[in-house]
Parts: sequence; structure tokens; C-alpha cells
Amino acid sequence: DLHSFPTRRSSDLNAALQGGILSNTLDFVAPSTTERDRMAFAKLDEIIGRGAEVRQVLREERATFVNGTTSDILSSDVKVFHGHAATLGMSQVEAPGASAISRRDDFWESYDRQSARLGLDVLLVNLADLAASASVIAVSDRRWQERLSREYGLTFDGGLAWTSELFLRKTHLVPLLTPSDDDR
Repeated sequence: DLHSFPTRRSSDLNAALQGGILSNTLDFVAPSTTERDRMAFAKLDEIIGRGAEVRQVLREERATFVNGTTSDILSSDVKVFHGHAATLGMSQVEAPGASAISRRDDFWESYDRQSARLGLDVLLVNLADLAASASVIAVSDRRWQERLSREYGLTFDGGLAWTSELFLRKTHLVPLLTPSDDDR
């Protein structure tokens, strides 16, 4: 209940909560953003008045994150799913300019290295470009390319597909997992 929001937390804890809201909603541009998210952030800002500061710090972190090595970027946020027939990894990068990572000379080498390091049968990479409000999906597995094409009308070229909106792992990719995932 937002009306009984606790006000006796430390300023740093409330700022961390604001950071979590901004991160989870991609600074309120994620398709899954709710009015409750916006209201909770605003209520925390009433309490501590640090919303603009928290937002700026998060934006700066995201903007500089894409300057890292391709391997470090692809390994920073990977969720692994163990199915009956396959082990699948989903890497998600959320930053302005994230789509440019797919054009790096070492992208596919880093992709393969990450997949091998984790013992994956399939690796899906979602480069959620906050500046473009769209994603680049990278996957070398043809069956997953076909699955994503069927579900979202994506067209893959060299293992890459550009989306017309921001894709998120939890709302666009995880729901495509099947209980047995036999058709990977």
C-alpha cells in the first residue's frame, strides 16, 4: 500500500529502492512499467528528494557500461535455464547504444566463448538499446531463430534480428521456454 509507505528508512536505502525501480523499468520505458512503479518512485522522491540524482547515476553507469569488453558485457547478466533437452542461457544488456555491441568485430567470438564457458546448448543475447527503444536479438541456433520469428515476426540475418520495440528477457524471451524445450 503506497499510502502507508515507510518513511523511517535511511536515505541510502530509499535511494537504493529508487534505483531498483529505475533498473527494473529501464527508467520507465520498459513495456512492463506500471503506474504503481511510477507512484512508488514518486513517493520515495517525496521522502528523500534524491530521484534526479539516482536517475543520473544510473544513466551514467549504463552509458559507460557499453565501453567494457564484449566478453565482460555479455557475461554481466546471464540467466541459465536447464531443460530436459537443452541448457539455455539468456544474456541481457540494457544501455543506450547497446545495439552497437552486435557490430563489434569480436561479438560472435565473445558469444561463443560465453556459451562454452557456461556449457550452454543455446545462448540468446538481448541487446536492449535504451536510446533506440528497440533491441537486437542475437542467437546462433536456427530453431530459436525460427521460434522468435514465428512469435514476434523477427527476421534474422547472420544470427541477428532487430526489434521494433524494447524486448525484455522476462516478458519476451522467458515465456517462449517450454516445459521440456524439446524443440529448442
